[in-house]
Amino acid sequence: MPNLRVDVQAQIDRIQRKHSELAERIDAIDSRLHLTSDEQLHVNSLKKQKLAMKDRLSDLYARR
Repeated sequence: MPNLRVDVQAQIDRIQRKHSELAERIDAIDSRLHLTSDEQLHVNSLKKQKLAMKDRLSDLYARR
């Protein structure tokens, strides 16, 4: 059981890092005054990925 707990924590750490990276990328793009349609699509894709990371984190926290 301890190995499972370590594995879950490692997953949580990895996903938290990815979530933070996505947030930084989104903020950098969103800080521009005007976005092209391609940039807006890219931001929307990043936001969906970030939300998926958050959902995954919630699942992992529930398993701890």
